[in-house]
Amino acid sequence: GAIVAGAIHGVPKAQTVALNRILLAYSKYDVDMRRIEQLSHDYPQRVQNVVSKACQEISLPQGE
Repeated sequence: GAIVAGAIHGVPKAQTVALNRILLAYSKYDVDMRRIEQLSHDYPQRVQNVVSKACQEISLPQGE
């Protein structure tokens, strides 16, 4: 039970941490989010989802 509960609660937390790191990099450095979005297509869906959410939060039109 503890392993399943850890997995259920760990995945959203990991996505939140990844999202926060992307947004921090975008705000502190000159990160090209369009390029990051393009590169994310070579990674698993969970990575693409986090990058997509980051683009939404900074109001970047997707798919351009």
